[in-house]
Amino acid sequence: MLLNARLSAVLSLVCDRCAKAFQREKTVEYETLLAFELANGESDDIVLLDKSGELDLDGLMTEVFLLEMDTKNLCSEDCRGLCPGCGVDLNHEPCRCKKEIDPRLCGELIFLCGDLMHNLQQEIGKIGAYAKGPAITRADIEAVATPQLDAVVFRIADAIGEKNYDKAAKILGELYQMQKSPYEILSALSKQLRQLYSARLAIEQKKGTAYLMELWGLRSAYPAERLMQSARRFSLRWCRRAVMRCGEADLTMKSTGAPGEEVLIDLLMELAVKKGA
Repeated sequence: MLLNARLSAVLSLVCDRCAKAFQREKTVEYETLLAFELANGESDDIVLLDKSGELDLDGLMTEVFLLEMDTKNLCSEDCRGLCPGCGVDLNHEPCRCKKEIDPRLCGELIFLCGDLMHNLQQEIGKIGAYAKGPAITRADIEAVATPQLDAVVFRIADAIGEKNYDKAAKILGELYQMQKSPYEILSALSKQLRQLYSARLAIEQKKGTAYLMELWGLRSAYPAERLMQSARRFSLRWCRRAVMRCGEADLTMKSTGAPGEEVLIDLLMELAVKKGA
């Protein structure tokens, strides 16, 4: 005999992360064979009837349901739980613990999110609420900070420096997911490559970060240092050619009606292949 069962119940649970009570409907599908006896010992796939041919269905279904219960009960998959330091529910309010941050990471955060104070305050609050430990880490910043366009485009230049076209194309895809148009991306890439060109010139002329800060109106040394570090991967000739190719790509987009996505892909492929030439 074959037993088919479908069990449904509304469970009253407590979240293992934030301790909030919640309810969730659970359904379990169950199928097994029934028999009076087994020919060859025990079997997990067969349930035996008693001598009168009856079955304790309530007991069997209870056991089946309990075995299908989740090992961890969460009110939602993205529940952030309670802060182990101050105890606040991080789903509803920011952590009240004082978070420490390395000064170097401050420069990285400004580089990533921009230096507008209103936006920075929002990002700092978001990162502080997310961080579990007493200090904000690079992983915390990367997990929840919303990067500005220039910071993402800088990663494209780094990928080109590694001759990694696939990585550059993947980052380009991230920009499209951020709803950035090909024109916006090309404009930011052109600016980035002009900055790289000026950084490469500064290296050739034995000038330092102060020169770049003044030239581009940078408020801190961190982005200038990143530019100088990145520029060392490229030759002066390549930087000059890259700036020219961006101008040509911009003209192609605006004058020929060519699909901007294709123009950008062709440009990235050429820059990555010819990097350092």
